[in-house]
Amino acid sequence: MTSTPPASSSKLLYDFVYLDSPLKHSWKSIIDRGTQQSNQQPITSLSFSTFIYFLSTPSQPIPVNVEQVLDKKKNVSLSKIPLFRQSSITCSLFSQHHQYRDYVELTLSDPVSSLRDNSIKLHYNRWEHVVYHISVVDNKYIDCVKVYVNGKIYITTNYTASGDDLLPTLTTAPLVIGDKEKKYEEQPIMFGQFMVHFNKTAAEIVSPSVCGPVPTYPVSNANEPGLYYQDAFVPIDSLLDLKAWDAKYVSPLHKAAIPLAKRKPHQHPLRFHCHDYNFGYLWDRYSQTCQLPRIDKAYAFHHWNLVDIFNYFSHHRITVPPVSWINAAHRNGVKVLGTVILEWDEAVSDACLLVDGIDGDPYYFANKLIQLCQVYGFDGWLMNVECNLPSAEYADKYCKFLRYLTDHLHQCVPESLVIWYDSVCMNGKLVWQNELNSNNHSFFMSCDGIFLNYRWDENKLADSFLCAGPARARDVFVGTDVWGRGTYGGGGLNTHKGLSVANRFGLSSAIFGPGWSHENTHSSLKIIREKESSLWNNTVIGLNLLENGSCENNDLSFWKIEENGGDGWGVTESGQGINGGKAFVSSYKWCTKSFLIDLELNGFDRAHLDQAPSIEYEFYYCGTGPNNEDLIRVEFELLDANNEIVAKYHSREIVTGEQYKRFTLLITDYPPETLKYIYCKISCRDKENWAGRYGAKVTAHHLAILAPQANKELLSIQDYTKEREMEFNANTTFSTDFNIGKGKFYWINGKKVRETPWVQLSDQSLLGSSLQYCKENPLLLKSLNFELGFNGGSCLNIRGKIIHPSPTTLFYLDLPCHTFAQLDLSFAWKSSNSQTKITLALEFDDQTTIYFTPKGTTTSQQIEFFGGSIDLRSLIIPKKTSLLDNGWTLSEFSIDQSLFKDCKSIKKIQFIGYILHDTSLNINPLFDVNIGQISINGNETTTNAGDKIIGSIDYKKYWKALSIDREDDKDIFDIVLQWKQITSIPLLKCHHIYINNQFKDVCYSNGVYVIENTTLPITVKLQCIDNVNSVIDETELTIN
Repeated sequence: MTSTPPASSSKLLYDFVYLDSPLKHSWKSIIDRGTQQSNQQPITSLSFSTFIYFLSTPSQPIPVNVEQVLDKKKNVSLSKIPLFRQSSITCSLFSQHHQYRDYVELTLSDPVSSLRDNSIKLHYNRWEHVVYHISVVDNKYIDCVKVYVNGKIYITTNYTASGDDLLPTLTTAPLVIGDKEKKYEEQPIMFGQFMVHFNKTAAEIVSPSVCGPVPTYPVSNANEPGLYYQDAFVPIDSLLDLKAWDAKYVSPLHKAAIPLAKRKPHQHPLRFHCHDYNFGYLWDRYSQTCQLPRIDKAYAFHHWNLVDIFNYFSHHRITVPPVSWINAAHRNGVKVLGTVILEWDEAVSDACLLVDGIDGDPYYFANKLIQLCQVYGFDGWLMNVECNLPSAEYADKYCKFLRYLTDHLHQCVPESLVIWYDSVCMNGKLVWQNELNSNNHSFFMSCDGIFLNYRWDENKLADSFLCAGPARARDVFVGTDVWGRGTYGGGGLNTHKGLSVANRFGLSSAIFGPGWSHENTHSSLKIIREKESSLWNNTVIGLNLLENGSCENNDLSFWKIEENGGDGWGVTESGQGINGGKAFVSSYKWCTKSFLIDLELNGFDRAHLDQAPSIEYEFYYCGTGPNNEDLIRVEFELLDANNEIVAKYHSREIVTGEQYKRFTLLITDYPPETLKYIYCKISCRDKENWAGRYGAKVTAHHLAILAPQANKELLSIQDYTKEREMEFNANTTFSTDFNIGKGKFYWINGKKVRETPWVQLSDQSLLGSSLQYCKENPLLLKSLNFELGFNGGSCLNIRGKIIHPSPTTLFYLDLPCHTFAQLDLSFAWKSSNSQTKITLALEFDDQTTIYFTPKGTTTSQQIEFFGGSIDLRSLIIPKKTSLLDNGWTLSEFSIDQSLFKDCKSIKKIQFIGYILHDTSLNINPLFDVNIGQISINGNETTTNAGDKIIGSIDYKKYWKALSIDREDDKDIFDIVLQWKQITSIPLLKCHHIYINNQFKDVCYSNGVYVIENTTLPITVKLQCIDNVNSVIDETELTIN
């Protein structure tokens, strides 16, 4: 008797699914439905088929760790039935480093060992077909699972019962489509024609006649490689990915647009900035402007005049520096290195493969590294091999690899560098030497230099100098770890100690992790920037006089507790202050803490105190829930030597809120020759009278006197590093906006055009010495003002008291001027009052000085101010004065070549400030000026009115799956703009992008910009901006 085969059937569950939220079915309900449709015949197979669409657009790269796309949840007895094996997903399938392709690979064999192309390809933005075929025994047990991709078998899993162990069972647990733990933005996958099949063979299921037609939605750009325009850059995590990397897939968004600027040659020890910040590739991985909730933690290094080499360091296998760092460093003449890192035992196979090469070519990967430098536009590599090599033979291979890489990189990338890290010895063993000696000398001789490990001493440096010899002593970079892990001097604000010792031996220095000043400071922007400045710039004015102001001691030390009402003062957990820090928290009755500062004991000179220096105090406060409206009182007093009050501020009760706010106090007008002590007390309480600590919170206390402290050893990197000078040519325009590439707002010519915090390092200006302390004006503080800007996110603020007007150097230059027919200078400035005046001075190589002073000062006042000792022909008034937005004044000057006819170059830009006030009053008023822009030009304009610099704008549209969620049925797109420069303009700085006449962004890419998540139609305006921030061309485009 022949048995009747079970009836087969298919059912369409969903014709279209977008993973906004998981979709659930009961396995039992599916089986029951199948049993009913097959007339109660047993189920021998249960299969699912679907078309899958992997969305990949500039703003939605493929996620790093997508878990199972189809998975059975909450059933421990059933092995997972994933779409792709977990190991494949996390190791190769969805890893973002496959940005260089327009497809993902389903690897069928071990790709690392074989390095062969043995895979099934799934293309992005294209419908692909996937089938699960599950063999079922006795209507409930799973016998075998097979996965087919585009008709090809991908994986087979067989299950066998042994002993008392039963086969996996299908139960009532839900079948989940998609990962319910992930938001749909993180998992850009769509399903079409999702079907369940009962008792069908695999051959039947993979047939298009059974599975239905290929879905037609979305219909646009089905085969466009959207990943090519991905804004977020990621490193290369394996040699397999380095092998797969192809220059033709590199987006122009990630290619540096700014070439390496020239610097004046010098023979001083070099400075190597090794940037290791929180594992790297944070906000800086974006090529376009990144929006931030706060700018406090965005590390925007800008002390470029104190470094020669910038290395972007991370723990990925191949670290390519993000384009914004390359652009910022190159503008300042600093070389940029990527990192090749091979760490610990798990890296040994890659360490061998790197120098063994592929197909008999031992320099296969060296050529790839050279190509990376050429394509992305950076200047070389730090080679960090921190694993034991199998033998001395491999150490010898590394020497040959380094020699080849160094020589050929020099040929392909002028001024490039390859630096070896002190790690592996010539016997192949990982033993850090902390010096240059016979164990690592061969590596040193095979490349451009060596980065010594941090645990050195003076004897080791003496031996390193002897080993290197005088000719190559500068190629030895003595490591100092700013985090202080076993480093000489302890790191931190003592980092300069390591540099001072290295200098004595003529050796260079490598400064590891100087982002410590930001990463390890959980407090306010002011305190973060003070630590940054103290590390680099010898800050001696405006330092915080308060200890434990941000609860860094985790107690109330330093503070005097005057009231401890209720349950008293306490300290919150980390994260309840600002920037991940802590805060002091009060209770249900008044809690009061205070400080008393003796200024002379804190190192302030009596002569400076008698000039009544400005006093600044700030802290941050907020309430504690559930009702955040708690209370604060502040009493702030200046006392003389007899404890008599000479000035005071007593606040009313301040009501707190849910978010932290900043309390600021500035005291400037008080009698001279009186100040001795500062006393302050802060009272806080909970408004609801709840037991415990639910009162007001305060943190980030900062008290500063704008005068130098003489009793502190205030040394910094600057004290042991001669400032590097830019080398300009006769066609160069000097211009600065004092913009460090981040801000709370964005400004264009004094007008605020963006209200949200942002960071874009490509937008940095030259800063030079503009923030360094100047002894000629000891009561003036130069700092960046992030509340105001002229172009970008900040400007230079100069404030305090002027004892006697004298020049302060802002920039050291060597700007050729002998070919100038005339010299044009302009600067934008804003003063606190009409009596505050500024003058800029240019000092030339023959000591000639020309003074540029804005309107508003009479000739007699100028003569009085300058002491009557200058030639009035050197005192220039503006040819044009413009009053701009937000109180800015733009003063423009032009002088004939006859005033500097015997000069060859401009050597300094200096600032002189003064106040026109009634000197009979016993008050030294506050001087407070912002400078937003300085530009110098000696060349005629290179463009004429009407000249076109860019041609038409092309664009591509990329449909976004976010469109599905919109109630208005409007589609959302990413728009990729592309344009070409048709006229060569050497002074072109950047482009401004406007959408529907609203400022969108500043663009430094090579003719590409991506507008993300927009509906249509839109009108795009593209402006060309020159080095003095003038619009020299623009074009518009409407996209429907």
